[in-house]
Amino acid sequence: MTAALRTNDYRHRVAFFADLPAADRATALWEATQDALACRDYDRLIQLREEAARRRDSLGRKRTPAALDAATLVRRIERAVGQAVLRGQALGEIRTTARSAENRALPSAMEFWKSGSDEGAACRAFARLSDDEWEALLAAGRRDGNLGRRNLMWMLRASKTPTGKSERIKELADAGHSSAQISERLGLTPEWVRELARRAHIDIPADDGVARRRRPDATRIARETAHALEGLAMGVELADVAALSPAEAKQCAASLNGSLRVLGRFARRLSKREDTP
Repeated sequence: MTAALRTNDYRHRVAFFADLPAADRATALWEATQDALACRDYDRLIQLREEAARRRDSLGRKRTPAALDAATLVRRIERAVGQAVLRGQALGEIRTTARSAENRALPSAMEFWKSGSDEGAACRAFARLSDDEWEALLAAGRRDGNLGRRNLMWMLRASKTPTGKSERIKELADAGHSSAQISERLGLTPEWVRELARRAHIDIPADDGVARRRRPDATRIARETAHALEGLAMGVELADVAALSPAEAKQCAASLNGSLRVLGRFARRLSKREDTP
């Protein structure tokens, strides 16, 4: 950004938020964001966004209420940055594509996006929504447990998709077509067909058949393996190892050691899953 937009050093102001109680930090960040947006204080908005992102990252990506609140605040501040960029472009303070050759002294909109043009496109799309539309989108993301920028954009696109397309997806799904086949018919990606179907609560039975073929029942496998091993463990206590020949004992031991290594890895994976909230 240009020197004209770097009139103050805000590091000491951002550090102020770290000294606040956690319960007050989000409120203070949002109030500061609203003030910066009203003044078109671009540097301040960017630093507030970074502070909110640090707070979100410190809580991890779990779907706890606190983590969802932190992610919501990041999305709100990103939208504020998008609003500031659009206003700055309208007032001639930030370059647009049309003005880029006229005044290269102005900052480019790309300087505001950490993750490049995709982030910029999303933030500008959020900025163009009415407040009611934006709050509805955030509420939908919270219900989904996913406030990621990409997921919100998917929801936004789905809300603007003609209902006729969803109805066509349902017709093809009821006729036995998979999401891959439907995507070819409608000129969409399979991922987007599945997303639209999920939003419209449409079942695609053909995909269920594919999923069953590709994904064995993990619950059944784990449960039956555990039960079988319980029975084997009781049985080996009755075995008279001395009755085996050395060759037989060696062969059985090698086979058991190989199986135990596989079972050990499986047990560790189950333990990690048990520790996952």
